[in-house]
Amino acid sequence: MQKVSVTLDPEGSSPQYCISSDLKSLRQGGPLDLSGPGDVADCLPFVLGYDVLATGRHCWEVTVHGEDDWAVGVTRISVRRKRKTRLAFSPTEGIWAIGKWEGGYALFGSRKQPVPMSGEVLKRIRVSLNCEGKQVSFANADSGAVLAKFQSASFLGEPLLPIFSVGEKTRLSVSS
Repeated sequence: MQKVSVTLDPEGSSPQYCISSDLKSLRQGGPLDLSGPGDVADCLPFVLGYDVLATGRHCWEVTVHGEDDWAVGVTRISVRRKRKTRLAFSPTEGIWAIGKWEGGYALFGSRKQPVPMSGEVLKRIRVSLNCEGKQVSFANADSGAVLAKFQSASFLGEPLLPIFSVGEKTRLSVSS
């Protein structure tokens, strides 16, 4: 497993997000520029990583600061960047993710599947990707416990990108 130093791509993010100058953390609260083409309805609820992952086995860690909703995972490079209809964080949209949603932890699949956490608060997540094995897994980076795994993911032969989303009261940071 090769540890990847993920950086966030300001070009692959919605203007509702504020990305740090070192491209390692994000939060909501960036300025919305309503003077350009498109409108707020076109803003997607995520930030993409800059790093394209096409082969091999990779992992990276994400730290959660706050208790609001968030999601981390990977997406096919062809993910819809302009929203005509609601984009779901799901494998059918080419997104494999885990996160906190409406007070509980969930694996974002065809429907949100609860991730049992025994009352613990998840602060650091390790995302692991096996491109050839078509697997994405998520672990508690502090305890090493595997939280969830997508087996036989349908990457369709496409390169993948890290993907992130945060609620209003949460900040995410990726390890260097």
